[in-house]
Amino acid sequence: MHYLVTYDVNEPYHDAVKKRCREAGFHDFVESADGKREIKLPNTTLIIEANNAEDAVRKFKEQATSVSLGSVIFGNLIIEKVVGVEFTEAFLEDNVSPRYPIAP
Repeated sequence: MHYLVTYDVNEPYHDAVKKRCREAGFHDFVESADGKREIKLPNTTLIIEANNAEDAVRKFKEQATSVSLGSVIFGNLIIEKVVGVEFTEAFLEDNVSPRYPIAP
């Protein structure tokens, strides 16, 4: 099953965390219902195949906590919030294509 993971991390770690998660199999998009289009998720939302919501959060934290910017200037990564939710049904409205159904 697919699970959405939405999160907040402290700056300046956002880009590095997202990159690491994408390298580990997370995606920052979902496919349209017709399969012809990839629809970008909000900036701090990813999707991953997992056993359950807790497993999705565990996978995210495993990747996020392995991120290092190679400098003590920025301090430590802090995962401020993280939520895992089963992706069962969705509907997108954005400034590109209002009212576009998304495949679960």
